[in-house]
Amino acid sequence: MIKKNTYCGLVEIIGRSNVGKSTLFNKLIGKKLSIVSHKLRTTWHPIIGVYTSGEYQIIYKDNPGIVSNSKRYLFHELSNRNPNFFLRKQSATLIIFVLENIIWNYTDQIVLDKLKLQNFQLPVLLLINKIDELCDKKVLLPYIRALSKLMDFYDVLPMSAKDPDDLIKLINIIKNVLPVSEHQVHSDFVTDCSERFLVSEVIREKLLWFLDKELPYFIKINVEQFIKYPSHGYEIFVFVFVKRDSQKRILIGKKGCKIKKIGISARKNLEYIFKTEVHLNLWVKTKPEEFCNDAMFFVPNTLDGISKI
Repeated sequence: MIKKNTYCGLVEIIGRSNVGKSTLFNKLIGKKLSIVSHKLRTTWHPIIGVYTSGEYQIIYKDNPGIVSNSKRYLFHELSNRNPNFFLRKQSATLIIFVLENIIWNYTDQIVLDKLKLQNFQLPVLLLINKIDELCDKKVLLPYIRALSKLMDFYDVLPMSAKDPDDLIKLINIIKNVLPVSEHQVHSDFVTDCSERFLVSEVIREKLLWFLDKELPYFIKINVEQFIKYPSHGYEIFVFVFVKRDSQKRILIGKKGCKIKKIGISARKNLEYIFKTEVHLNLWVKTKPEEFCNDAMFFVPNTLDGISKI
C-alpha cells in the first residue's frame, strides 16, 4: 500500500494593529483563541493555533499588532518587545502580511521595508482584508497593481475574513505552499495556550468591550484558582487588580452592574470554548504594588500548559 504524503508548516500572521489579524486567525483555525476588539494592541502575546484536515496540518501564529507614532519607536518594538516578529528561514513556511482594505500608512510601509531587508526568501502573501467595508470595489484593482510593484509577493489576495468562500481561497493558497512533512502535533491539538491564559484573555476582551475609553490604563488579570469538577464543569476564581480606588469603582459600576455584565459575557464565552459549564467568580481589587510603570497589561504565561479544546 502506498503511503500518502502529509504536509505541515508554520504560517505567521503579521501586520499593524487593528487590521483584522485576530479575526482571521480565529476563522482559520475554527476556534476563538485570539481576542478581538476595536482598540489598538488588543493582542499582547503571540498565540499558536493548529488546523488539521486530512493530510494537511497548518500551524498558525497570531502576532501582536505593530503600532507606532514614530520610526524610532516602531523599530524598538520590532527588535525588543517582539523579537520573533521577523523570522528565521527555518521557522516558517509562509508569512501573511495583513492590510486593512485600501488603507496604507507609515507603519505598513515600515513593516514592508523590514520584510524586504531580511536575508532569506520566505514567501510573503499580501492579504488585503476587510474589502467588505469598501463602498467602491473598483479601487481595488489599481491598488493591487501598485502594491504588487513594492515587493515580489507570493500572491496578493483581497478578501474578507468573514466570508467563508474567501477563507477557502486563502486556505488553498496556504496548502500549495506547505512542504511535504510529518505532522508536528496530534490531530486533536488546537493550541499551546494554557486554560488559565485563555481565561485571562477572554476577561481582558470583555473589559475592552464593556469599558472602552473608561478602561483604566493599568490593569492586571490574575487567575487565582482553576478547579475542574468531573460532574459539573469548571469553577474559576479571578482577580482584576487596578492601581486606584477610582479605577475600581469604574470596573464595578453602579451597584456592581458593570462587573456583573462583564462576568456573564466572559462566562458564556468560556463555556463555548471549554464545552462545559463554567462558574466564574470575578473580583476587582485595588493593589498598586502589582504594577510597573511601563506595563499596560499583564497576563499569565501562554506556555504553562496544553489545552486540547
